[in-house]
Amino acid sequence: MTYTTKTLAKHWDCCVDSIRRLIKNKQLKAFKIGTDWRIPEHEVKRYEENIVNE
Repeated sequence: MTYTTKTLAKHWDCCVDSIRRLIKNKQLKAFKIGTDWRIPEHEVKRYEENIVNE
């Protein structure tokens, strides 16, 4: 499963720009399809675990 920036923003209750910023700053790994980013589910889980452990 992959998330779009829009679906992940909804899941995390934040704005799409915040997701794009995480991708740009290489805190969240993603790949582009067309004009939008796709974020793999395992990458979302990895990021969430890192945030919890900080």
